[in-house]
Amino acid sequence: MAWELVILDSGARVPLEVGKEYVVGSGSSVQVKLSARDVSGSHALITVYPAFVRVVDLGSKNGTFHKGKRIAVAEVSSGETVTFSSVKVQLLHTGTAASSQPPRAFVEKESSQTGEFPVAAVDSDLAELLLAWDTAPEQACDALLAWLVGRRRLAAAALLQTHGDEVIVLTAQGPLPPDLVANPGLLSVLRTHGQKTWEVLEIPACSPPAFLCPLGQERSLLLVVGKARPSTRELELLGRLSRLACRVSGL
Repeated sequence: MAWELVILDSGARVPLEVGKEYVVGSGSSVQVKLSARDVSGSHALITVYPAFVRVVDLGSKNGTFHKGKRIAVAEVSSGETVTFSSVKVQLLHTGTAASSQPPRAFVEKESSQTGEFPVAAVDSDLAELLLAWDTAPEQACDALLAWLVGRRRLAAAALLQTHGDEVIVLTAQGPLPPDLVANPGLLSVLRTHGQKTWEVLEIPACSPPAFLCPLGQERSLLLVVGKARPSTRELELLGRLSRLACRVSGL
């Protein structure tokens, strides 16, 4: 069946097709535009299935809510409401299916000229990651690291914790380059992240290239590049996914 998103305050209706994904937010390049100032530029992702709609919060500042609770991931049935910060919407079946294509968690998007919408360079493998989070949310971070190395073809990925000048590897997938954890450039970038910088930063003088995604609470996601170097927007997306994994697992 086809679906429809109804913005309750204005009555505006947005048709949704089964098998497609829509980014919801206030940015200029999203598929479902919400004008409220408290809605993040890329606030959430909705994936349309025949029997339900999956809503994934993309690390928004003010949260996504379903059934009165702030959620990271939720499956929404017809007639139920979702609130993106202050904007409440209702999701409804509308009739016959508009597409027979199987659902995919992300599809390739054209690059945004404004940079507000990160290009989703991942594909339907993301559905596997979301399923792992649904099945064992307490292991969301481990599932993410395994997915990054196994599906995104990164050479290695690790969750780091800083304690003063000491860098602790909490969990990792793939072989970390020798002496990377002791690299002075790594500690320098970690200190920058400690100043509440949410930008994904490259570790200087590191071979192969490696990046850090800040997670808060002195934790960071370390990404070691494999054969294919991720784009800046894909790195931004992976950073969002890592922060979401921490929320799902309760870190």
